Amino acid sequence: MSDNLACIGGQFVKAMINAIDGHPYPPHVSIDGGNVYSSIEGKTASGDPIFLSANFYPLSVDKTRQTNTVEMTASVAWNKGEVSAVIDTRTDRHNNNLPHVTTGGEGRELDDARQVLAKMSYDIVAAPKRCGLD
Repeated sequence: MSDNLACIGGQFVKAMINAIDGHPYPPHVSIDGGNVYSSIEGKTASGDPIFLSANFYPLSVDKTRQTNTVEMTASVAWNKGEVSAVIDTRTDRHNNNLPHVTTGGEGRELDDARQVLAKMSYDIVAAPKRCGLD
């Protein structure tokens, strides 16, 4: 199981690095109790600082079924404050994706956060299946 989780962490980091322009600090990945937590700091295409995270919760319980949950967050900080966009994709055993997008903030910075999440989405949502957990 931990090899699969390490694989997922690696896939997440690769997707995050591909989605941002620069990352001054090394990415962070941890595996805790079967969950994968990963994060990275970098810059958006507009040059604003951005913090990204992608987390995997295997077989978390929701009201109707056990699901693999992938949650992605992009937060852009700039001189007026912070905006964020979150995609929470629950994949059930039949591989039906149920994306839920929550956003906070407004303007160009929020668009940047959404763009980064869109770039990350495909690789991150596919990571559990690619790594042998579906």
